[in-house]
Amino acid sequence: MVSHTRRNEAPRGGWVRLSAAEAKAFSAESKQAIKARVDQIIEEQMKPETLTRRGRRAAFGDVQELYTKWHGDHLVLFAKRRGGRVAGRQVEDFETKSGRLTIVGVDLFDVAYFRHTGRWWTIQSVCTQKTALEYFRKPSPLWPW
Repeated sequence: MVSHTRRNEAPRGGWVRLSAAEAKAFSAESKQAIKARVDQIIEEQMKPETLTRRGRRAAFGDVQELYTKWHGDHLVLFAKRRGGRVAGRQVEDFETKSGRLTIVGVDLFDVAYFRHTGRWWTIQSVCTQKTALEYFRKPSPLWPW
């Protein structure tokens, strides 16, 4: 005899229709405008603080360049670091992730930094663009130290 019991029917993921405002917020033009604002803040405030050597020679791991890249809905801050000689071997320059800005809605962002464990840690959820950009203006966990 066959039992005709129903399984619990859970809602399944699927496509969601975006409103016009949301479609504009996630558009390529909007992303480029956000990237331009962050890049300007990096040039004016972050680079003068992090790229100064304070009278010493460049050492292994020193930040040489800061730049951002879009990866889906995440704007990731990268730091190009200096290689050199380590334990008698030549090490090439390398890049590290430092901070991330994620678009979650119309003028809403999540702010996260890359931990030593290899995972992103969100420090501010669903905040405005003005609040999110403050993490790039002032020294914060997003900065490459």
